[in-house]
Amino acid sequence: MEPSDLEAIGFPHGAPLFDDMRARTGKVPPVVDSDRNPRGPRKRPLTRTLGAALGLAWDEGDAGLDPGRSRKTGPGATLV
Repeated sequence: MEPSDLEAIGFPHGAPLFDDMRARTGKVPPVVDSDRNPRGPRKRPLTRTLGAALGLAWDEGDAGLDPGRSRKTGPGATLV
């Protein structure tokens, strides 16, 4: 990968976080490739696997959003 590609995917910021978590826990932290992250109901296996890796119990409600209009999508999205 070209250095500009690595910057575009956030590698310069993510790599130190990854290394820090590995040093703190002694385990390899889970990494999710957002380009390979399925949407909708197909994401359930990924959500279960990620939750298990983080030590979180699975709840079927974790697989989707509550009904309602979204003000925006992505980080910080709120339902109205």
